[in-house]
Amino acid sequence: MSISTFSLFLIIHSIMSPIHASSSFSKPTSSDGLCDITPYPDFCNSEMPQNKSTNIYDYGRLSIQKSLSTSQVILSAINRYLHSGSSSQSQTTVFALQDCKILLSSNVDLLSSVAGIIKDGNALQSSQYGDLETWLSATITSKQTCLEGLYAVSSAWAIANGLSPSLANGTMLCSVLLGEKFPFSGAKYARNHLPLRLSRWHPKFYESTIGRKLLQSGGGSVNITKVVVVNPDGSGNYTTINDAISAAPNNTQAGQGYYLIHVVSGVYQEYISIASNKKYLMMVGDGINQTIITGNHSVGDGWTTFNSATFGTYTSSIILRLCLVSPSNWY
Repeated sequence: MSISTFSLFLIIHSIMSPIHASSSFSKPTSSDGLCDITPYPDFCNSEMPQNKSTNIYDYGRLSIQKSLSTSQVILSAINRYLHSGSSSQSQTTVFALQDCKILLSSNVDLLSSVAGIIKDGNALQSSQYGDLETWLSATITSKQTCLEGLYAVSSAWAIANGLSPSLANGTMLCSVLLGEKFPFSGAKYARNHLPLRLSRWHPKFYESTIGRKLLQSGGGSVNITKVVVVNPDGSGNYTTINDAISAAPNNTQAGQGYYLIHVVSGVYQEYISIASNKKYLMMVGDGINQTIITGNHSVGDGWTTFNSATFGTYTSSIILRLCLVSPSNWY
């Protein structure tokens, strides 16, 4: 039986994060040659209108509309498979389809959020640019996870083959949008890089950070409104990570600050799932091979790809940023 281990030193922050600089995007650029800078130029040209009057934002809005429509079509197909053939399908096939339903439902939410960002006008804040990249990257991962989960079940191969073209099309649409680099005036952040540094203070310092900034980079900061400690020996606020997450407030707003969970060193035999109403969470462990989340679910034992992860989220409003971590199994 395989064991997946997650060495935790991570920061979970909202995809609506207010911590980036406040620089705004510059005047929209021409669409000339736009598809040439995307990963799939031929696909991009075939999907986009050849209209010289359109700008990069018009292309972005069209890409999102197509991506959202594709995800909705895939989700409808998954629901049909679940409703029409659940009695004749194997349990593992049903489980894989249920995972796909969760993942594609999340994609619809994410793409709706992206559509909300770029629907009005041609100006974006830098924090919105970071959110857009994060959300689109997440939708690509979700599609790949769905397909991998179906192909991991031999009885679901026919379904996987049926969904594969639409999933591939959706992936290319999101990749095209990621490739359409929106003009930006101000500091640029590298893909998948958190533009902040963690305070060098000992974790005990976190207990005095309520209402103060914990992370810094230039003028950026994160407001911490509450700090809780997870310690299996009972000396903290909670003995399990899931209990600490469950106690976090629901549907918080950006201006209300972050709920920080300090997970002290130890081995936590838990499967972490973060619900969609848990937002603006930050989680910090004590370092590599110090704070460890471990589980023994594996595809070989009948678990789906998605549900074999030790750490997962069902929400479109948080993301996981990993710092100084060992290889892990999470979605």
